[in-house]
Formats: sequence, C-alpha cells, structure tokens
Amino acid sequence: MRHVLARAQRHVLERFARSRTLLALDYDGTLAPIVTDPDRAAMRASTRRLLGQVARAYPSVVISGRSRRDVARRLQGIALAAVVGNHGLEPWHAEARPAGAVRRWIPLLRGQLGGIPGVVIEDKGLSLAIHYRNAHDRKQARAKVLAAAARLDRVRLLGGKQVLNVLPAGAPDKGRALEQARVRQACDVAIYVGDDETDEDAFGLGRNGRLLAIRVGRKRASSAAYYVRTQAEIDLLLGRLLALRPSSPPLGEALEFMRLLWAVDHGLQSRSKRMAATLGVTGPQRLVIRILGRSPGLSAGQLARVLHVHPSTLTGILRRLERRGLLTRRRDPRDARRAVLGLSAAGRRLDVAAAGTVESVMGDVLGSLPRKRLLAAREVLLALARRLNRKAADRDGVRS
Repeated sequence: MRHVLARAQRHVLERFARSRTLLALDYDGTLAPIVTDPDRAAMRASTRRLLGQVARAYPSVVISGRSRRDVARRLQGIALAAVVGNHGLEPWHAEARPAGAVRRWIPLLRGQLGGIPGVVIEDKGLSLAIHYRNAHDRKQARAKVLAAAARLDRVRLLGGKQVLNVLPAGAPDKGRALEQARVRQACDVAIYVGDDETDEDAFGLGRNGRLLAIRVGRKRASSAAYYVRTQAEIDLLLGRLLALRPSSPPLGEALEFMRLLWAVDHGLQSRSKRMAATLGVTGPQRLVIRILGRSPGLSAGQLARVLHVHPSTLTGILRRLERRGLLTRRRDPRDARRAVLGLSAAGRRLDVAAAGTVESVMGDVLGSLPRKRLLAAREVLLALARRLNRKAADRDGVRS
C-alpha cells in the first residue's frame, strides 16, 4: 500500500481530480472518528466544512452500514449526490423481503445474546449490527456473537471493528452500491475511502484502473492500493482533492444553466448507449415505446407533437423500431390517407418498468425531491422549451 498523500503519489490524485470522478466515502471511521457509543459518532467541524466544499466540486456520495435515515441525518445540510445506507440496500434495493428476514432474526439473537453485558443488537431495518465493543471480554463475546449469527438461515456476515453485520444472503454490497452510484452520476472513474472490512467489496473494484481505493489505516491484507495513516488525515485528503480540482470560471446564470443542461444531455446520451447494449433499444426508442403503450393509435405527426420534435427527427426512430418488429402501422379507420402507430407483441414486452433506464433514474431523482422544488424546476424547463421552440418556429417561418 502507498500513502496517497505522499509527494510521490500526487500525480495519482491529480489524474482523478481532473477526470469526471465520483467521490464516495464511508461514514464511521472515515468521515467520523470511531467512538465507544455509535450514537455519538459525528464529524469534526473541519471535516463537515471540507466535505461541503468538496461535494460542490465533485459528485459525492456517502455509503454507510448505518440505516440511510440515520446517516442522512448526520450529513444534513451537505449537498451530496446520494446517501446510501445498509451497506448498499438503501435506497435502490430496499424491499419488504429483507426487512421480514430481519424481524425473524432479532428474537433469535436476543435469546442467545441478551444476557451478555456490553453486547448490543442494533436494528437497522434491513440489516442488523451486533456490537461487542463494550463487552468485558471482547474475544469471548465475539465468539458467542459469531456462533449465534451462524445459526441463522440465509445470512451474509460482515465483520468490522468490534461489530458483526448481519445481512440477508444475496444482498448488495458496498462495491455494487459504488458502481451503481458511479453509473447514476455518469462518472468515468471513482475514488472510494473506507476503513473497515465492510469496505473491501468496494476496494476490490480498484483492480480495473477506474477506482482509486483508499483505506484509513494501513493494512497489508486489504485490497486498497492506497491509504491515509489515520482518520484525522481525512481532512488533509479532502483539502488536497479540493485544491487539485480545476476551478470553473464564473459563468453567470445563463451560461451556468446551459452547462448544467449540457451535463444532463451528456448523461442522457451515455445512458441511452448503455440501454442499447442491455435492453436493445436506445433512450429515444424506449420513450416512443412507452408513449405508444399508453396511447396506441397516434399518428406520426401527433407523436412528434407529444415529443416536441420535428416529424423528420422521428422518422428514423420509427423506421428502426418497425424494422425490428417492435412497431406496427395500420390505416386510420377514420382517415384512410393517414397511418396510425401501435406496438407489436414484441414491443409490448418492452413496455414495462426496467432498471437501468432513463425513466428509472428520473423516477429515483424526482421521488427524492420535494414537490415544491419539482414544480419550480418544471416551470423553468417549460418556459425555456416554449421560448426556444417559438424562436425556431419563427426562424423557419412556421406558426407555433
């Protein structure tokens, strides 16, 4: 392992600072010092200030073993791109089934461990953490905790610093959560900082060259290639990342908004390419399928108006969908000169909700924002669309 803050490693941080990089950090032992009582874990004021600044310079997420609600409360006021809880289960994989398994485990574990002083079972909703830091004999307590957890069915056990995490078998880990966050933020590479055994699933992704894995505390057996010496060096790392990030010139409101729209467009294009590879249709093609699934019988002209595009822009999309047998055309019974569009059986099979699509990302983001903010954003986008389309219509001599 190499000390990431050493002068010889400056070029490594520089390369990631100048890339489209996601910054992901664990909470306990990374952003906040380890304390005897987990409820008292808190960031230093200097760390909070630096994290707030870094989160404005990099798309930043926190991936914690705590419940999402718990860790989000501790990070309130910091403009993070996402807060992931329960080792990756929340928010993207929070289902009723894991919660049901946890409900069954709690009485079993309490029956076997409830009489051991210093052993605490923490219920995090979708997983459990069994703490034995305050046990008189930690070694003996750990052995009993492991033995009790091993009797549970279909579990995944993750060790930690005087804690054993109990998760449903097959539950996502921090590595999967990190990769999902990177894709959702349309980042090319990522930096992940953690301190524990639970972070090794994320550290292991560093072998592909797209992740800078940094461990708090040097450990030869870790998959992380880099380290900071102590938790206190987190402030130095955040400060270094902030200093290395190329600063954006002041653009003014109009150009800054254009820059954000460009970033959205880049994300849409990237996601569309991945959809073509995984689902067999691009983002625009899938949008056409979803609209026709809800409103079959539209003409090409009507569909173009719904999508706010020129009919000629739509022609190629419709032709490709028809060629692949996903789209049907038939004569309009009310007007024989006009054709109306519909979905074939194969097209209807694609007209279902699916992970990894543009609309699934949209749904996640819209669902996480207050209604008032969504309405304000919609007003801005509508005003822009109307003005831009009106200018284009005037230029082309077409009535809006």
